[in-house]
Amino acid sequence: MKNHMEMIVGLSFCVALLGASSAVGQVKTSEAKNKKIALIRAEINAQIKQLRELERRLIDAVKDNQTDRQQMPAEQSVEFKSGSGLVGRVYAKGRETTVVFKYVHGKVFKPQPLRQRVDGDFVLELRGKLTVPRDMKIEIWHAGGGVNHDVNTLMVGQQQINSVGDNRVKHRIDQVLLKTGVHPVVWRLTGGTFQHNLLKFVDPESGKLIPLEYGKDEIPRGQIKEIVVVGSEKTGWPIPHNWKIAALSQANKQASIAIEKFQKQALNSLPKDLKAEEKKVVLARLKDRKHLSCVRKKCKDHYQQMTSVFSPARWQNWILAGNIEDLRTNLNDCWEIRSFGKFRSEIAGCIDAKTGKLLLLYFVPEG
Repeated sequence: MKNHMEMIVGLSFCVALLGASSAVGQVKTSEAKNKKIALIRAEINAQIKQLRELERRLIDAVKDNQTDRQQMPAEQSVEFKSGSGLVGRVYAKGRETTVVFKYVHGKVFKPQPLRQRVDGDFVLELRGKLTVPRDMKIEIWHAGGGVNHDVNTLMVGQQQINSVGDNRVKHRIDQVLLKTGVHPVVWRLTGGTFQHNLLKFVDPESGKLIPLEYGKDEIPRGQIKEIVVVGSEKTGWPIPHNWKIAALSQANKQASIAIEKFQKQALNSLPKDLKAEEKKVVLARLKDRKHLSCVRKKCKDHYQQMTSVFSPARWQNWILAGNIEDLRTNLNDCWEIRSFGKFRSEIAGCIDAKTGKLLLLYFVPEG
């Protein structure tokens, strides 16, 4: 701006000088020279006008910039709400970026979304909270890392569960005992190349994901210009191609064992006075393994579900073995096993999840 002012002063001086010279030599100057001087004077005046307009625009731009800085929020510039999964800001070469990643629980974190935004070394800490519904040994599936200092480290609460990646195993399934409640989770991804990564917390008895969410405590502070959601079904190195299938069969193992225990005890607990036709139906249902489902629940909850439909006294009409009142007083979990696929004469029952003892066997009331 200072240089523009000096140009304006210089051009104004030239105009004044030309005016003075014209006045002194007016008599001696030819008409052609007068026209030439007039043209030069007009050009100089036009340039002065342009420079003054440029000066005005520069002053306005400075004012607008100062206003924008005052109005710019000190924290994030992109709206961010609580959600499921994990969330975290990426640091590139030791410096904070304005990019935040949201990881979808149980999906594959492919390398492309991060590689497109970060060149070289990085650190990404994804945070959330794991809500464990009951005391149990959960299954943790963890895969990722690489060969160029790419290491993934997992923390649950104050406990480091494991790490995968460079100079160590790149995929593993661990069983970890956790108490009922909410547990902070930190998944720290570091390195320089970044490959395919996966993290999954599984209830081994149902095979379902345990709830994993983030809230205001996990949302990164500071400015956020981009939110990148990552979570793919496609796997890649270092995740084995058939890894999910193997892990899934392991997760369903306990449910299969519960069904086997139920079948064996139920077959040995049928009433001696059971009518031949009814016995034939029960045996067919019990031996049809493909059409037996299994769900884990609290014994008290199962009692409440049954008695919300019929009274305990009326249930005696359909019970083949056991006592419904034993469910009400049992503090343990139970496995509810139920036949399906037929239009009538389905059977159901439950065994104690802790002891494996048959608690109840009954016909499912029709209607």
